Amino acid sequence: MMTQSKAEHIVPSAGFQRRPLGLYVHIPFCRQKCRYCDFVSFPAGPEDPERHSSYIAALKQELKIQADRYGDRYQVDSVYIGGGTPTMLNVDRINEVVEEISRRFSIVGRDRLELTIEANPESIDALQCRRIRDGGFNRVSLGVQSLSEEMLQNLGRIHNASMAEESFSRIREIVTDNINVDLMFGIPGQTPAIWEDTLEKAMMWKPAHLSFYSLQLEEGTPFYQHYRSGKLELPSWESNREMYHTAVTRLKESGYEHYEVSSTALPGRRCLHNLKYWSMADYLGLGLAAHSYLDGIRYENTSDLDQYIAGDHLKEISPGSRKEQMGDYLFTALRQIRGFELVDFFDRFGVDFRTEYGVSAEALIREGLLICDDISLRFSAQGLDRTNLVLSRLLNHEGGPHGE
Repeated sequence: MMTQSKAEHIVPSAGFQRRPLGLYVHIPFCRQKCRYCDFVSFPAGPEDPERHSSYIAALKQELKIQADRYGDRYQVDSVYIGGGTPTMLNVDRINEVVEEISRRFSIVGRDRLELTIEANPESIDALQCRRIRDGGFNRVSLGVQSLSEEMLQNLGRIHNASMAEESFSRIREIVTDNINVDLMFGIPGQTPAIWEDTLEKAMMWKPAHLSFYSLQLEEGTPFYQHYRSGKLELPSWESNREMYHTAVTRLKESGYEHYEVSSTALPGRRCLHNLKYWSMADYLGLGLAAHSYLDGIRYENTSDLDQYIAGDHLKEISPGSRKEQMGDYLFTALRQIRGFELVDFFDRFGVDFRTEYGVSAEALIREGLLICDDISLRFSAQGLDRTNLVLSRLLNHEGGPHGE
């Protein structure tokens, strides 16, 4: 078991102002594991209350430990309950965790706190919606993925298109209109026409936030195994990129701001919690396999459920080398469409970005993959199609002084 030194618990002096903190809480249970999913989650139905109770108790225990360690230094301004499928549990159990957070941490005023819970259409009836509302949640992220019955079946989802629309309407009526809709493209059998149909139908709902992700083949998933054995065919790269740019164009035309590679929002409806990840702000992860980033250090919890429930929460502490920290910064900051300001890089690392990465960056700028206006650096539209390639060349100083 890895532990942190008691010396890390620093009592602040008088007049000390707490820093903002995001909290992520992982609920690792779902009704059925999707064919593409590599998240740490376990199929466990609502008829398994003992397992759920043991996990909630372990969460509260970790919450107490972390509040004792960090509570004096931070003020929570965002809480994100993710999974798994959090709404597969009786949401009253999750509300217990939220109440514990409020009791043990300093929290900004409710008018400024972003409190999000993830939900799937099959687990969000009227009773669950009332529980979500009573828990104070003011944002819901709904995992729709597709409004094509064929695509939903291909993904292994257990809801249908009508259930997705009904659940969205139910959330808006009972809980909030601050709803994110998750969609997925690049699905086996999906064409640009099928994708555009899903996109247009979802936009008719007018969600506050819409995220669109390309299917990723993750090792250990059924999709990965089927692809390696030649049993699964994905849309071509050209079709995948056509679907992505269709989403960007249509959402912009409909008044959405494209502010992150895969995220759009109506004015004033960006996800404040996710912005912490992309700007390398402090966040604390609670629960199985949760990750934290605090004072420039990354922490990772165990992914062993029995070990976590037994109270052995922490798996790894990763301070990271200076080079790794720079790489983390570029990887996350460039996900924002506005990119990052060069002065911010200097303030964080004490070196000019152009001194460290100038040769490789200039090559990528000449090729039209990056844009620099001497104030900030960001992906071009062409670069957004090749983010992994661009980041690899940039971080490896390709053509630069460290390229050997």
